[in-house]
Amino acid sequence: MFLYFDGCSYTKGMELDDRESDRFSTLVSNHFKADHLNNARGGASNDRIVLRSLEFLENNSCDYAIIMLTHCERMTFSRKFYPSLDRNFHEKYYDDLLRLNDDMGRLNFYKNRYILEQEFKKKNIPLLLLQYHDVKVNNLWRRKCNGEIQTVSDDRFFGEKKSLLGLFCNKEYYYNDNKKDILTHFNSRGHRKVADYIIGKLTSTI
Repeated sequence: MFLYFDGCSYTKGMELDDRESDRFSTLVSNHFKADHLNNARGGASNDRIVLRSLEFLENNSCDYAIIMLTHCERMTFSRKFYPSLDRNFHEKYYDDLLRLNDDMGRLNFYKNRYILEQEFKKKNIPLLLLQYHDVKVNNLWRRKCNGEIQTVSDDRFFGEKKSLLGLFCNKEYYYNDNKKDILTHFNSRGHRKVADYIIGKLTSTI
């Protein structure tokens, strides 16, 4: 069995003391005694996550894909321009830095999600999608997607939802015992929680 994982730094396992061993892709693969590829990259936008996944599918296959979509305000334009770091871009073009009126990012998020769902369906490969934060909107692209997907963490600006880890940066899932500090990425307990969710979902279909 071969599993494909993609996403941003959350999927990559940033800030873990033992990234290779403790991230959820390894935990899931060990559970099923499966080979796997974790193709995640730190700072990746959903555009990049989708592009990498499509590039992988051009010449490869897998028995199951698990992809965690990232913050909708991350968008790919060019290698030299990073909208998330450019306040001018947000003030003039992007609607809102805090995603309170984020039509552009939300539209892009659901376009990307739709592309992923359709491509894996065409390849007849089961796909489990997660999203780091909920993306609140009701547009045509969202209505074309396959229902709700699991949220990993609750956005601090919008309060709590039924996420796996609760509110962003809570002590249980974001505290590092060795560094004695709150992380911006979830800790090994958080990765275990996410892994258990994925294992539960895959067990009924594998």
